[in-house]
Amino acid sequence: MFLSHLFRAGCAAALMLLLPGCGSDDKPEAPLPKIESLTFEQASYEVGSGAVKRLNLLIKPEGGAESVYNNQLNPYDMTWGIDDPSVASITQGGMLTALKRGSATVTVATPYYTAPVSATIVVDGGVSPEENLLTEQLVYNGESRTKTHIHLIRYSPSGFEESLCDDFAAAVTAAAPSDKLWVRVHGLEDAACIQEVCTRFGVDFLVVQDILNVEHPSKVEVYDDFNFVVSSVFVGERVVRVRLVQGPNVVLSFTEGESSFYDDVTEALRRNVLKIRSRSSDYLFSVMINELTANYISVAMSIGDDLEDLESELIAAADGRGIGGRLQIHRRRYMDLKRVVLPLRDQYTKLLRSDAGLIHAANRPFFNDVNDHLQN
Repeated sequence: MFLSHLFRAGCAAALMLLLPGCGSDDKPEAPLPKIESLTFEQASYEVGSGAVKRLNLLIKPEGGAESVYNNQLNPYDMTWGIDDPSVASITQGGMLTALKRGSATVTVATPYYTAPVSATIVVDGGVSPEENLLTEQLVYNGESRTKTHIHLIRYSPSGFEESLCDDFAAAVTAAAPSDKLWVRVHGLEDAACIQEVCTRFGVDFLVVQDILNVEHPSKVEVYDDFNFVVSSVFVGERVVRVRLVQGPNVVLSFTEGESSFYDDVTEALRRNVLKIRSRSSDYLFSVMINELTANYISVAMSIGDDLEDLESELIAAADGRGIGGRLQIHRRRYMDLKRVVLPLRDQYTKLLRSDAGLIHAANRPFFNDVNDHLQN
């Protein structure tokens, strides 16, 4: 129930923001200070066609510290515009949608600052998710420019070896028949490399499209020869896309950028914690899904703790404007978390009901345990 009850701690804070006079001792609101500096977080943005991205502003009010501006509350009456709406659209909340290849300039103006500020938008060779499904071309439609590279982990009860692959096919061929494999792929930009990895293990074209489509919602799919999970993890303020494929004696993991998220699993294999190297690949698969779930619980607890702190601050505050902005940030984090977790919760039982033989009876309790975390 960590999602369904997460916002209880913030209900009082939200209510106080809505009720007139609450938290302000009925004092008139102080006028907003003028803006000392206002810039985009980046001078230019490169996005693929079909990508959706929030553009952030960095604002420094007179006498205050620089911070990310809250586009949703918009206390400074920022007005957004774009000079070529055929290339991309922009909302008054700063949400950009790339429409076709080309370049455009996004401009923001406010009466509290001396002049409008702008950033360049370049829409490059990406394709929209819909276009990707209608062609035989495989294209990554995200923003990370991490060069695709592969760590091949071979393990058995008696040994562990990790190597950075220059020649993936040769490295896999060199593995002993008794070795179990974990193919750990960082970066999705090289679609041909991703396809080579997937083809080597019988993963079909449509699944490769789902791996490369960062806009794809979370899901669990069970096939005859492999299981497939689409999800994301939360690393600081970033959302990192993660895809997992489990087949006989192999697990493939794909992360959108350079990520240390599964480093502790690598270390467990290296040290043979709980004799993990003696277990089948579905056990490693369950451990990696459990890591996803632990990440979600950690984020949910962090949001809950922060909301309780905000509630206490709001009760004592004379002016709740800044606290309201922080509350909105946590609300967005909560909605992002909900979008990732709920589809997994609803579809996870596909793995438990599967009769494809990829989940062994001895390891089902571990999958049941993950399901308990997702459901409760």
